[in-house]
Amino acid sequence: MSLSLYSPPTFALLTLTLTFLFYASFSPPVCAQGFRPAPDFYKCNAFVEGQGLYLLGGSKAKKNFMLDLSVSWNTSDPVFKKIEGGPRVRTIACAMTNNGEDLFVLTAGTGYVYNVKSSSWTVFQNVNFTSGWPMAVADPETGFIYLPSGGEDFAGREVMLSVDLKTGKVNTTDLYRIGGGSLYLASTSAFIIWSELLRSFLILSFMQPALVFTPSKATDSTNGWSTLVIGQYPNNFGFFDCGAPAYGGPKIVFIASDFGMKKTHLYIFDVTERT
Repeated sequence: MSLSLYSPPTFALLTLTLTFLFYASFSPPVCAQGFRPAPDFYKCNAFVEGQGLYLLGGSKAKKNFMLDLSVSWNTSDPVFKKIEGGPRVRTIACAMTNNGEDLFVLTAGTGYVYNVKSSSWTVFQNVNFTSGWPMAVADPETGFIYLPSGGEDFAGREVMLSVDLKTGKVNTTDLYRIGGGSLYLASTSAFIIWSELLRSFLILSFMQPALVFTPSKATDSTNGWSTLVIGQYPNNFGFFDCGAPAYGGPKIVFIASDFGMKKTHLYIFDVTERT
């Protein structure tokens, strides 16, 4: 007995199969990747354009991974890569060198270096780091890594360290202090970022004004610590999360949570207008 292609059972089966194949061809490959990071917060981040967004530490999984920006992917299925080895702790300060090859990590008083090309970790030379405020930033011109409150002086006071990964040299600079006493960094929320426009790094916090450090360069007439008066924060402004310079440096785009930690907002700080 011959069965017509358009008989009810066959036609229904064919329609079901074609429908499945059609949707499957447009559906993101959910199981295509072996590693999918769990939602987390308190993660340190380092961004290299065209290479990746590196995320380390965190409050829960404490797994290190990167968002691969060297390949194209669908927004519903981003490409993540797990970073094997390295520290597995919550509080981490990290910064990427200007060549995008070495990621410096400071945690629990120990410095680590992750080499992107070899995917390997090494412990930085025996330096008496401290676990101070988990902040680090890189000078894109020199590649030096700056660590506010990354060390201590002989009196036990927190000091800033600048690390040169090429030579292994570490320099010490006193922190900015209010009236020569209390630390400026004594804030519940502080955010550090490099400003190409100012050729300096900024520390933004609830304490006014912003703190600026300009590294010593032959072409600069001034260097060291200074302050930058900025405009009033928005009324719903809360805790800094992360951010990046934009438009070549005159603006800084960052994310912050409100005081109730219920909503997250996107802010733009105009470095030129101080607003």
